[in-house]
Amino acid sequence: MGKFRTTVPDAYFIEEAVNEGWIRVEEMNEGEVSKVAKAFKIHTFEAEAILLAKKKGTLILLDQTRVREAAKGLKLYPRGKIYVLRLAYRNQLISKKQYLKSIDELIENDFPISIEVYKEGRKIE
Repeated sequence: MGKFRTTVPDAYFIEEAVNEGWIRVEEMNEGEVSKVAKAFKIHTFEAEAILLAKKKGTLILLDQTRVREAAKGLKLYPRGKIYVLRLAYRNQLISKKQYLKSIDELIENDFPISIEVYKEGRKIE
């Protein structure tokens, strides 16, 4: 078994991606990670993702409210699933019908989303 292999089914694919070089593993400052995790009451892996996005100056995709608030607290502007769907629609990767259906499927599959975000997500040109 490899370094990343666990009982999680996707671990095999992640390990291959690391071995092939298109996913890099970066070391994080454990003290800083722990401090952020405790301050915002989030998991350490969430704090690591936020700190890495801040370090790299890159976009971060987050959907959980508490984790999004932590990212905002560190001066990041997190995006979520609806942003990705809207981007796919705007870039003509999916049709308007597919876009709207995907948003409805989030609700049907108990994806935690506020009614305001849902309504805003359904507003497209």
